[in-house]
Amino acid sequence: MNANIVKALGFLICVSLVSCNSVKPNSGAKSAIADPTDNANELMSQGKFLESISLLEPYVASMPAGWKAREETGNKITIHYWDQGEFAQCFVTDALASKKVEAVWDGSYSRAYYMLAFNYLELKDAKKANDNLDRGLALEPDSAIILGEKGTLYQMTGQPDAAVTFFQKAIDTKGCKSDRDIGKAYRGLGISLIDLEKLDEAETALYTSLKYSPDNKIAIGELNYIDKLRGGKPKQPLSTELQKTK
Repeated sequence: MNANIVKALGFLICVSLVSCNSVKPNSGAKSAIADPTDNANELMSQGKFLESISLLEPYVASMPAGWKAREETGNKITIHYWDQGEFAQCFVTDALASKKVEAVWDGSYSRAYYMLAFNYLELKDAKKANDNLDRGLALEPDSAIILGEKGTLYQMTGQPDAAVTFFQKAIDTKGCKSDRDIGKAYRGLGISLIDLEKLDEAETALYTSLKYSPDNKIAIGELNYIDKLRGGKPKQPLSTELQKTK
């Protein structure tokens, strides 16, 4: 989203709701290191996980003491959004929930920890991935995307019971979450329930995931797999129409 549009949206919300002090793209305590998360994300998309880590680790090491993704001081709540997209998605809800919100998108350390965890998972280092997820959750305990990634870690390390717990936490969190986050969490929940041989519950979770991520090939593939386990025919033409009948 264009930065000027985001600023205008924030201003209009403030005026119409009379519920926020200000919307600031650059505010709050800052690291001496410029936010590298966009560049690190680009490296991740290219499979350059070690290079991404090399940008992120110095950044989180320079995090100001006491930084939190959501900080309450006096009559003000400051929310550090991950980026302009999250601001546009979440600010209206946050502003309606409180009449003392100040929105900031000046770099998020919880996002950086999540990205470090993602990189380490890709490099098959579950311990470092888990350590970074825990640090991210300490800063932002209601983050659906971090909770979901914790579920993915447990799924990848053969711990489906723990995976189910964290995918359910991602679904239930009161923090702002996108349809993509919810769809991914339900999808992960369904796969873990298959591993636990709870096929009816898994099927329900996977169909629910399609409401948030229509026609997702992974979800459809897992539903086909459930049918094979039951000896039924695969649901290849499933997609959005069949999910409406469930």
